[in-house]
Amino acid sequence: MASDDQTPRVSTLRDWVAAHRQEVLAAWRERIRAFPAAQGLSTRVLVDHVPELLDQIGQLADELANARPPNQMPAARQHALERIREGFDVTSAVEELSILRDCLLAAWERDPPSLAGVAALDRAIDRTIAATVQRHASASERALAKLESLLAASPVGIAFVDRELRYLRINDALAALNGRPAAEHNGKTVREILPEHAEQIEALLRSVLDTGKPVLNIEVTTHGKPARHLLGNYFPVRSHSGAISGVGAIVLDVTEAKHTEQALTFEQARLQSIIEHSPAAIWVKDGDGRIVLANRRLAEALGMSVPDLIGKRSDDMLPAELAFEHQEHDRMVLDRNRAIEAEEVVPSPTGERTFLSIKFPMPGGLVGGIATEITDRKRMEEDLRVAVRTREDMMAVVGHDLRSPLGAVQLSATLLHGQLGGDQRARRHLDMIQRACARIENLIDDLLDTASIRAGRFQIETQSEPLDAIVDDAIELQKPLADERDITLVSTAELGGLRASCDRDRVLQVFGNLIGNALKFGSAGDTITIGAARTGHAVLFSVGDTGPGIEPDLLQHLFDPYWSAPEHAKSGSGLGLYIVRGIVERHGGRVWVDSKPGDGATFYFTLPIEPP
Repeated sequence: MASDDQTPRVSTLRDWVAAHRQEVLAAWRERIRAFPAAQGLSTRVLVDHVPELLDQIGQLADELANARPPNQMPAARQHALERIREGFDVTSAVEELSILRDCLLAAWERDPPSLAGVAALDRAIDRTIAATVQRHASASERALAKLESLLAASPVGIAFVDRELRYLRINDALAALNGRPAAEHNGKTVREILPEHAEQIEALLRSVLDTGKPVLNIEVTTHGKPARHLLGNYFPVRSHSGAISGVGAIVLDVTEAKHTEQALTFEQARLQSIIEHSPAAIWVKDGDGRIVLANRRLAEALGMSVPDLIGKRSDDMLPAELAFEHQEHDRMVLDRNRAIEAEEVVPSPTGERTFLSIKFPMPGGLVGGIATEITDRKRMEEDLRVAVRTREDMMAVVGHDLRSPLGAVQLSATLLHGQLGGDQRARRHLDMIQRACARIENLIDDLLDTASIRAGRFQIETQSEPLDAIVDDAIELQKPLADERDITLVSTAELGGLRASCDRDRVLQVFGNLIGNALKFGSAGDTITIGAARTGHAVLFSVGDTGPGIEPDLLQHLFDPYWSAPEHAKSGSGLGLYIVRGIVERHGGRVWVDSKPGDGATFYFTLPIEPP
């Protein structure tokens, strides 16, 4: 027991508590360190508001001893709040204050004050404990209210079970997935609620209880109709002491996501099947030009396997010049953000292979490609070009070589014609020879013109010409044949002295061909109308007839070389309209036809006119 000269005299219980504060705190710290809830707390956090709490206990003891109204004990409430934040449950908080009581009473026994009041001190500690419990209860009520609100509002299934796997709480979302009201779950085991899934779920919950580790993303499929696909996550629930008191569960209904995933898997499999069995080479490259998807056709074209292609760039597989061309096409797609079409070449043991590639942008900075081999087509096109050039060259040579003997025949026929006198039978034969020579000469001219047009060597000699005079001459040249066939030629031209820089003979050749065709396919009583009128900076000429017209499917071939309608295949070379187009286009104009079967046909062509 302390002597009077060792302990200052005190007049109140508060003074006595203040005088013994350090002694009581030291004893309390020594005992509280062994307390489970205090493990891991620093001395500063552990001591917290305890000095203020001791002062408040002393003040409260004085108030109780003197029958004064007790204070509201703010330090006790603050201390309780801090302990809640540090993980103390209500039992731990009460035990902590009980230890503090023991330390105070031990100090009282060692050094009792002269004043009476141990009962008041004991009651003050009881009041402090009661305030702490009240604070814990209030905090717990608020926490439970928040938890209940969360459970009720959450669209995700949430539940808590104890160590016996009995439901403590469950929200409506999970109860609905279990097929029972939430109230029916409380106090019942998982096996009682979900007997068909008990074995699987109990094993998961036991694992969490035994190991203290969460079990995540476990798929469960219900047996109801329709079946539901659930994704469960299970985690340990611990008390303030750290002991596992139960298991929490968060369950997501992933049925729609599962159906979407299954549909996507099906679509991916179907797309992959299409890609693999496509006759075209198909691939996808990333932004660095590396292949991320390829099919068997591409692998075969490059002489590699599909797995070996993945991750490769063009310069890993192709010669530098070809690789640069392929990569340049990829860059164009990304820069322009649109599809392009390009011919691309890859080497092979049998020679270069040519592909027609369509490359297009894809989301994520990717470039897709679909390529069809056109090696054979290119070879055929080249063979055809060679054959056409050979034919045209031969036609030109034949045309030139025929002129000399044809000229000799014509000269001889003319000389003989003057020596026959009155032999009319011989004259008729000579006339036939001269007409045949004229037709051959026209055919030779057509062949030479065709060769020149196809070779791009066709020339015209232009000068300023009055267009009305050309129209008149064209009609005059064809009038004898029209009269012979009883077909009327009519002019509706309104040119008003317009002039054009043109090759007069070639324009007359155009008219001759168009009017000649109308005469050839017309019938007695038909009318051929030649029209001309200014339209902008050009003159629009027309040659229309009232003949049988032209079938729609034949119109697109009329201006092709060596083409004639099947019923007229033996009546001409099929070069006339091709030459007409060549002449008109060489003048800077264009030519076309409008026709309906039974309503005749009208050919149009334009020529640029000279400025006034």
